[in-house]
Amino acid sequence: MNHDAMADCTLLCQNHGFRIQPVDQQTCSCHCPFGFKGTSCEELDTDKGCGEFITLRNGESNEIKMASYTSGNMCTWLIKAESNSLLKAIVTSIDLPYSARKECYHWIEVRDYLIGDPGKELCGNSTIPKTYTQMSIGESSPLMIRFNSRRNHTSGKGFVIRVQAFPSGCMSSPCKTGLICSGEGSGSYKCACQNGVSGTNCDEFGALSHNFCDFEDDFDTCIFDQDTSGASNILWSFNTRICGKKGQCLQGTGFQFLTMSPSLDMVPYDLGSKAIITTTVKFTGY
Repeated sequence: MNHDAMADCTLLCQNHGFRIQPVDQQTCSCHCPFGFKGTSCEELDTDKGCGEFITLRNGESNEIKMASYTSGNMCTWLIKAESNSLLKAIVTSIDLPYSARKECYHWIEVRDYLIGDPGKELCGNSTIPKTYTQMSIGESSPLMIRFNSRRNHTSGKGFVIRVQAFPSGCMSSPCKTGLICSGEGSGSYKCACQNGVSGTNCDEFGALSHNFCDFEDDFDTCIFDQDTSGASNILWSFNTRICGKKGQCLQGTGFQFLTMSPSLDMVPYDLGSKAIITTTVKFTGY
């Protein structure tokens, strides 16, 4: 498969799905996160009678309730909100069976960072509220809740989850060194700077300060970005295949590659081509 063939793949994948094209085929498709299905990942993958799309405006809330259920089900809820919204899921009561070794027979899963990543699982018996807050570091993502009762076991009494949306200044990833941002209930925010970094956005570096972030887990708040002025000949991009000069290819359907080398993505380049990264942080010497 050549680079032009990949350019012919014009599918628009929804809900954080991404395009894939096997190296030995001419057609492309959308790979959907678990919990979605359809040609463009437009449908929830949920059993009949449970699960739905929920859209909340700032200040609104909704309740997800399974007062009674049977084993053998998989249910999916996707909660979306405004671009500046912080989402919370509060498990107000739960009664789902588990073993003496704390192994869940049936459980809920809360994906509060990226919906393509495995979430936090919860089962047991409790009326003490447990809160899951949407992560505001890196790429903003909807909140997904899944309920798994596929294992054949006596059912519990179910669960009640309240989902809420609040305005938050953190959703634009203002803390540019990947550190903790707090700001719930208003458009304001506050960054918790560490390692000698200072400034409202944790973007002022003194002589002895340091920072670490990686593009896999925290792509949006690293201090360096690719140059988009046109001066760069090479840009990084997300792909689902990497091909070397001899035609050997690596590919996966459940993950993406972040590539920066043009030789791995069949992008023409010449000796002396530039890959430029930029930053807006301030550096102060001794």
